[in-house]
Amino acid sequence: MSEERSQALDHFYNYLQFGGDNFHSLLFRLLQKADSANFARLQAGFPQECFVYQDWYTCESDQEFWKREREKGFTSATSPKPATQK
Repeated sequence: MSEERSQALDHFYNYLQFGGDNFHSLLFRLLQKADSANFARLQAGFPQECFVYQDWYTCESDQEFWKREREKGFTSATSPKPATQK
């Protein structure tokens, strides 16, 4: 997993759980509102954040999304842990 993807996942998780930092919270809110043309423009400047958002949006659930990301190698101190861990 690339460092850029890992950072985008960290920013997205922090946005979902804690509101994130100002820049990324505004970026993810903008991604939610963007039509396809504006999404493509945002993707040109912020490709990893857009890919993370698209992957999350099309996933069945939050838990499934984070499970798949862990299987791909994502590890982070702030990422959610599997339900079996305490």
